[in-house]
Amino acid sequence: MSGLGGTEAGPAGTSRSEATIRKVVKIPKEEELIFDGKGLHQFLDLFEMVAVNEGAEDYDKVKQVKFFYKGRDLKEEVMEMEGWRELYWGKLVKEMKARLGRYRSAPRYTIQELWTAVDGWEKKGGVSSKGDYKEMRHALSSGGLFPRSCRRWPKSGSSRGRRWWRIGQVGTHRPL
Repeated sequence: MSGLGGTEAGPAGTSRSEATIRKVVKIPKEEELIFDGKGLHQFLDLFEMVAVNEGAEDYDKVKQVKFFYKGRDLKEEVMEMEGWRELYWGKLVKEMKARLGRYRSAPRYTIQELWTAVDGWEKKGGVSSKGDYKEMRHALSSGGLFPRSCRRWPKSGSSRGRRWWRIGQVGTHRPL
């Protein structure tokens, strides 16, 4: 609740009234300061250095970090994190390292290419044989987006894994 002076404790060691009164420090967007899915630790180090040099506080970093991510998927993933919603930089950094630090070092497929592959398998009637399964798995696992739960062909009599899984946003799998 409110303390003396009508302020509430907020993230990053500032009160909410200070955060709303204080002018937001804009972190300059530079070409080498864009996160494209690889080199998260280097990106965060450089982002922190630039932010500190500009006089930005944790609140400023949380509010602006999504603008330094290339692609809508990455931005949306950051906006889903608790640290971003709570405006807490330390928590956001930990979440980014845990979730985005696993990104492929070199993305091989765009989402459109994956949807094209899905449509191709749908036209073939899905994955119905072990040979089809191996072909599909090989094509997608090299991009790092093949669902872990479907990496092995199921034992006879089991329906697990025989259905094709659509890949929407990274980490979101849904059956046809």
